Amino acid sequence: MLGFLFDIMRDFGFITPPPVYKKHVKTINTVSFKDSKLSWKARGILAYILSLPPGWKGQIYHLQTMSDSDGIKSLRAGLRELVANGYAELKTHPKEDGKFKGKFYIFFDEKQTKISL
Repeated sequence: MLGFLFDIMRDFGFITPPPVYKKHVKTINTVSFKDSKLSWKARGILAYILSLPPGWKGQIYHLQTMSDSDGIKSLRAGLRELVANGYAELKTHPKEDGKFKGKFYIFFDEKQTKISL
């Protein structure tokens, strides 16, 4: 889009180059954004999570604080949708003694298909 605008500006005699963004820019695979099976809520959650630094660890409650309009139930529904459509996986994290420690999500920028053996 910026390249197109720059071409128009150049054609009309403007010399101003397009802005160069260095901070807060990340390249994200947009395949998931075009998946019509995902709601806009799920696409937004995935986009936000994929924009976080590699190895980022947080809690669902942190994600919920990033929105004034959606509550925890809405966020959980979006996460369930991502799991159901193959863009996230919910894993169980066992303790060393084999007991239940907690759960965590793994997110993917493309849909993952499950292979049944």
